[in-house]
Amino acid sequence: MTRGSPEPHRAWLHALEDDAGVPYYALQVARVIADFAASAQSLRVHVSWKMLQRCTHQLNDRLSQSLAYLSDHGWLHDEPRKNGQRQYRQLTTPGSGSGSHE
Repeated sequence: MTRGSPEPHRAWLHALEDDAGVPYYALQVARVIADFAASAQSLRVHVSWKMLQRCTHQLNDRLSQSLAYLSDHGWLHDEPRKNGQRQYRQLTTPGSGSGSHE
C-alpha cells in the first residue's frame, strides 16, 4: 500500500458509499463489517449475527435483506462453511472478478 492510499477495508466502504443504489440498511451493515475488518486487519472477517443485530438494531428479516443485498450485488462473498463453523465473509468489489486484495 502506498503512502496516502486508503486502507483496503476503507476503500471498500468508500466505494460502497459512492454507489447511490445501495439501500441505507445495507450500508449500515457494511459499516459494521468494515469496522470489524479494520480490527482484524483483513478483508476476510467474521461478525456474528448477534453482533450485527446489536450494532445495527436490525431485526432478523432486515438483517437478512441487508446481507443478501451486499452478497447479491457483489460486495460480500460468503465463504462456504460446515455445520457449527463461523461464517466468514470476504469484502469484494463488484465486477472485480475476485475479492479485494489485502
